[in-house]
Amino acid sequence: MEKYYYRSGNNFLIKKEPFKKDEIPEGYVQVEESEYIQYENSFLTVPDIPPQIKQIEELKQQLAQSDYQAIKFAEGCLTEKEYAPIKAQRQALRKQINALEAELNG
Repeated sequence: MEKYYYRSGNNFLIKKEPFKKDEIPEGYVQVEESEYIQYENSFLTVPDIPPQIKQIEELKQQLAQSDYQAIKFAEGCLTEKEYAPIKAQRQALRKQINALEAELNG
């Protein structure tokens, strides 16, 4: 279904049927749909993502890299001695994640 767009400043009228030339409201002019879409899209902004969120995601990826070893330890396939350095690294990563999340949450 075709639509007809009329603009006056930042105000738009959208109609299913066009105005007759002598019926267009004062101050309005007919515009293309693309002008309306461009105006609408000018309000769409991507919020700034806090740097902590990116850091948290990177740390979680690092944590995920040792999930396999954590599971092996939980299943008894690694000794406490073998798992100790991995456990320390995972604890440090979680500590960093928790600190960044606390920063974000104020």
